[in-house]
Amino acid sequence: MTKTKLLIAAAIVSVGFTACNTENKEAKESVETLNVYVDSIENATPVYTTENWTAIDNGYQERAARAEKSGSA
Repeated sequence: MTKTKLLIAAAIVSVGFTACNTENKEAKESVETLNVYVDSIENATPVYTTENWTAIDNGYQERAARAEKSGSA
């Protein structure tokens, strides 16, 4: 009976680690996507129009929200 309980506990712990690892991987990917986007904007030749700024801001907000959601999950 004790061996069975230990085996079940080990299985639960290993499933827990696997689940946490998947969420952490998704969070890292979202943050990396945000960093790549910010770097690409910083390296672009500046064109200051309202339309361009709106597109840049919308892209940033979308990626920041995704990274925040992945980080808090």
